[in-house]
Formats: sequence, C-alpha cells, structure tokens
Amino acid sequence: MIPLLIIITFSSFMHTYGQTSLKLQYCSFFNNRAPKPQPSLKNCTWFRENSCCMQEEIDATFGRVKPLVGASPDCLRYTNYLMCYICDPLQDRFYCRERLTVCEDFCDSWYRACGSAILKGSIINSLYTNGGNFCESRSFVVEQNTDTCFRVDSALASINSG
Repeated sequence: MIPLLIIITFSSFMHTYGQTSLKLQYCSFFNNRAPKPQPSLKNCTWFRENSCCMQEEIDATFGRVKPLVGASPDCLRYTNYLMCYICDPLQDRFYCRERLTVCEDFCDSWYRACGSAILKGSIINSLYTNGGNFCESRSFVVEQNTDTCFRVDSALASINSG
C-alpha cells in the first residue's frame, strides 16, 4: 500500500509542478518542429541562438512581401520585426490554427510608424482609424497585451532590423 501511495503522490506532484518546467518550445508555423540554432540567419538575427526558421524560409517569405510605398525607416523596422515572428521559438503562444495574434500595443506602434505610407493607393492613416483596425485588415487577430499575442520584446526594441 505504501509504494502505491508514493507513486500516486509523485504523479500528483509531477502533474502539478512538473508541467510548467517541462514546457517545450515548438514551431507552430512549421508543423510543430523544434527550434534550433541557426547561426547563418541574415535577417531576424536576434533568433540565431534558437530559431524556428532557416535562412531559406526567410528568403522565401520575405521575398514575396513588397515594402509599403513611402514607408519610413521605423515603418520598415516594425514590418521586419513582425515578419520575423516565423523565427520566434515562442511562436506557439501567438500563432495558432494558421492565424497570428498580435498585441494591440504592437499594432498601435506599427500603425503610427506606417501611417504616412501608401497601401492600396491610399495613405494608411486615411484607411484605418487605429492600429487594431490596421492589424485586422492584415488578417491578424488583435488582443489586449497578454502572453498569447505577438509584441515587441523590450530587449529587442533597440535592435536594428538586421
């Protein structure tokens, strides 16, 4: 009886305390493969040590996206940072069922940075009233600032777009 009690107690302990420490990172954008070092990344370089993407995938993804006409350097930086979500080893938190969830504060900052750029023949500020509308028009889900939405990591905010 005592061995059974020990097993039940240990199992209960592992279920209660072990789950948070055993959370594995996985790349939901890339069929749930594991992130790994990618020292040759030329863009999204802040993910070199632990990345969900490979350089060929960045080239294929970024090569299809045309920059906004009249985009400021800040606009280009925010757009680049957003596109780098495919490399983020924590993407399983904000990329689910083929939809990207973006934090409202990121959308607002991106909208402010790109407000004078042209999209679909019109100035962004005249097309959308706020960052949430702008992100939703790009088919993103917009959430209040939680752990389950994409945001600018304050440690990366000062990093150049490289």
